[in-house]
Amino acid sequence: MGPRHSKLKRKRNSISVANNYNGSGSLKKEYDFDNPYMIPINDTQIDRMQTQHHILRTLCNGNFLSPIKDKLKAGNFKVLDFGCGTGTWLCDVATDYPSASFVGVDFAPIWPTQKPLNIQFIVANIIDGLEFEDNSFDYIHARSLVTYFNDHEWEAYVIPELTRILKPGGFLECFDDEVLWYNMPPSLEKLCNAIQTELQARHMDPLISRRIGDFMKATGQLENIQHEPKTIPYGSHGGKIGELTAQTFLQFFEGVRKPLMDIMSLNDSEYDSLMSQLEKEINFYRTYGKNHRYIAQKQQK
Repeated sequence: MGPRHSKLKRKRNSISVANNYNGSGSLKKEYDFDNPYMIPINDTQIDRMQTQHHILRTLCNGNFLSPIKDKLKAGNFKVLDFGCGTGTWLCDVATDYPSASFVGVDFAPIWPTQKPLNIQFIVANIIDGLEFEDNSFDYIHARSLVTYFNDHEWEAYVIPELTRILKPGGFLECFDDEVLWYNMPPSLEKLCNAIQTELQARHMDPLISRRIGDFMKATGQLENIQHEPKTIPYGSHGGKIGELTAQTFLQFFEGVRKPLMDIMSLNDSEYDSLMSQLEKEINFYRTYGKNHRYIAQKQQK
């Protein structure tokens, strides 16, 4: 990919990668790589990420808000999806815009082997610096990263590195949740307190999504910063979308079972009971969450 000019030096856990797909493109049940993050990589979390993509696309009336549709159609337009996960967003957008080229980056290779020809997937960790030249991409998309980076990493690594590889005039679009919920029932208050304790132990701000615009501004290179908050219902009170978000909500808490059990001093049976209580209560209490989308444009030289 050519020389790069990143100043990032810090190293994180190395990754031992295995092939996680069989010839048909379906997932194997084992994921043989080191995972330094809070949420495990397993079939339940793969399903959660894929469902979450369709929820967000519906809530936001599309896959992106940046003014790039005409350029995507015209071609000679390069897109990066940072933290691409299962590659669902990339495959969706790359199919819609076959003339553009797309790159997905994640620390774990959990994307499909069967994909549109205009997509390339790369294993990388932004804390080590991304192996791209300065000013490489016309548009960068990043979402659902709140449980992966601490405050310092967001400010010193994530946003500056994405800004470095964004072309002048290009757009950076970030979209993430608050790890805080509203109209919380008693079961969710217990879980919320526990997960915030775990995040804070990792030096992570549960409300970092409110501050992404500040990190963008601090680069001194991003301008025209727009902020769009969204409300997300959990439960049937939110219709079909609410039912799907409730499903992914429960899958998320299943993913963080181990650290939360330790914090709350619960055994598996007690945690199962708490999850059953949560599933019943979120609809009665009309629970909802919030997320935040930011769009910024890199200054022209």
